[in-house]
Amino acid sequence: MVEKGALLIVGGGGLPDGLVDQFIELAGGPEEARLVYVPCSERDDVGATQRTVEGWKRRGAKHATFIHTKDRARANTDEEILAPLREATGIWFGGGRQWNFADSYYGTEAHRLMKDVLRRGGVIGGSSAGASIQGRYLA
Repeated sequence: MVEKGALLIVGGGGLPDGLVDQFIELAGGPEEARLVYVPCSERDDVGATQRTVEGWKRRGAKHATFIHTKDRARANTDEEILAPLREATGIWFGGGRQWNFADSYYGTEAHRLMKDVLRRGGVIGGSSAGASIQGRYLA
């Protein structure tokens, strides 16, 4: 149950028309939203840019970034990971293998901060693995 905030849970494949704009609006609108993308990757290095973040910026989002780690110690202490989550009004979890998220973040400070987004009235969304990770049970 979500007492505050919103969840956007999407099956695998493409996103429904208007969903990205709705995500940005629920996070505070293009000017105020603080968006964080969390890719679901097996790799340690996912590169310096992410298509999802670039897409948000093309839609007018002024504050959009991504975080990624495979190192639970970083997810627990690294300000490069934690600082964007402290300010986030919207988090989007990418598709892939949901256990990548669990292995990297579950039970860490990053995980706690992700949950805080909802407590502050923000939005959490995801597709495929990003949808699955929002549940209490992982298949």
